[in-house]
Parts: sequence; C-alpha cells; structure tokens
Amino acid sequence: PAVRRSARDAVVKSDKDTALAVVDSVAKNPARSYRAWIGALTILNQNPGIKKPVLSPDVLQALVGSVATPGTDPTVVAQAKGYMIAHSTEQIETALRLEFKARSGSGIKPADMYELTDTLFGVLYNMGVSEKDQYQGPDAKSQVHFGNAVSKFEEAWGMKPWAAQWHAAQYPKALYGWALMLKERATLDARATGAADKKETAAARDKFEQFLKEAAAVAYPAKYADNLATAKKYIAEHS
Repeated sequence: PAVRRSARDAVVKSDKDTALAVVDSVAKNPARSYRAWIGALTILNQNPGIKKPVLSPDVLQALVGSVATPGTDPTVVAQAKGYMIAHSTEQIETALRLEFKARSGSGIKPADMYELTDTLFGVLYNMGVSEKDQYQGPDAKSQVHFGNAVSKFEEAWGMKPWAAQWHAAQYPKALYGWALMLKERATLDARATGAADKKETAAARDKFEQFLKEAAAVAYPAKYADNLATAKKYIAEHS
C-alpha cells in the first residue's frame, strides 16, 4: 500500500503528459485492478496540469463505463463522475450522450442509469454555464453562444424523467441557468441598442417563473434561496 501511494503521489505531481500516459496505460488494460483504476482516477482529479485535455479513447471509455455500468463501486463512480463534470468538454459530453442513447433505447431499467444520467446532466449544465458566460451582446458570435447555452440547459432539464429521486432536486438549476441566459441577453442587448426588447424580457421572466414553480416543488427549496430571490425580483420588475 505504501508503495502504491508513493507511486500515485509522484504521478500526481508530475507533468501533464506523464500523468495522462500513466492513466492511459491503466485504462487500456482490460484486466486492470480496482486499486489501479482508483489510482488512475485520483491522478486525473488531482494533477494540476490536467485541465480539460483531449482524452484517449481508452480513458474516455473507461470513465464512461465507470458511471454507466450497474454495480460499479461507489468510490469509482464518484471519482469518474466528479472528473467528467469538473472537466466538462464536448468530447466527454458526446461520449456520455451516445452511451445514454444506447442504453435508454435498450429496455434497461432507469435505476441502472441513474449515475450516467446525473453525470450527463452535470456536464451539460456546466457547458451551458460556460456558453452563457461568453455572451456579450447582439453580435453574431454571441448569438452562437446563446444558442449553445439554451440548447445545453434545455437538454439538461429534459433529463429529469430519468433522474433518481435523490438527484432530482438539483435539476431546477438548469432552468435557472436558462433563465439567467435569457436575462443577460435582454440586459446586454438593451445596453448595446439603447432600448429593451420586450420579447427578450418576457422570455426571461417566463423562464424565471417556470424555475420558481419547479424549485418550490423540491424537498428542500431553501437550497435555492438566493436563486429564488433573484427570480422573484426580476419577475416583479418586469411584470
């Protein structure tokens, strides 16, 4: 155990290429042990140089398989899920979406897809936030970011029917992110043109209202206290 920890810690402190090479060597071994894969996941999560890299097919498949395979050890699931959500990329999103599509159409029980569903939700939400934060106004480039953000938030919210009961409470945040995107579009566009667009303002207001309704229905709506306050303020100001 001491040797394993020392080796893992050394790789965590190594450069990005060395760390990814070690992880790849573990991932491509079909006979890899539980401890070896946990060590590789620890490296992925803790090496400071690994920030949204292009993953090898073996690493990508091993990560997706860790959250998609029923009965996987919870520690492995947590590590793999945490990495993919924290390092949300189009590569990870595409792999998760393809796995979700394949499994949801095969008659598999929803309970066997809870972790896969929640991982894809987290990735879509984070990518929606990233796109939202790049919106700057009514220019062509920002419109692309707007469309991408709305698409990500909408898809994330649409996954709620597949969510586990204990995960469902976080799904309204996709609506909140969506509403914020609409709000920021209305605000930044008005600042750029000198006049508010009533359709854009109404769209943001309506989405905040949907968020209020869904957030109020979760078991612990207090977790959304600040978000609820923002939504109510915006609705009151634009009724």
